[in-house]
Amino acid sequence: SDLTTEGIQGLLNNFAILLGIVIVLVGLIAWVSVFLARRLSAPLVDLSTIASEVAGGNLSVSTKITGPTEIAQVASTFNEMTSRLRELITTLEQRVPRRWQPRQK
Repeated sequence: SDLTTEGIQGLLNNFAILLGIVIVLVGLIAWVSVFLARRLSAPLVDLSTIASEVAGGNLSVSTKITGPTEIAQVASTFNEMTSRLRELITTLEQRVPRRWQPRQK
């Protein structure tokens, strides 16, 4: 009878240890997942905010070039696009008044 009780007690101890290990691993995996999700999404959130500003007409803003390579490339390209838009608008603003000035005779 003692052997059976000791055997069951041993199994319960092993199960408790295994359950503890599983809980710790699940917690660790959850923490790593949240960390990676935030690391990947933060540059996209920043880019989205800057894109909204540009869409509203503020061409003086630029986004930080951070994050994984692909996201950093999108941010860099976005900054280049905004810079070119600024240049085009400046050029157009300089050309338009000249076209509307009365011609000299």
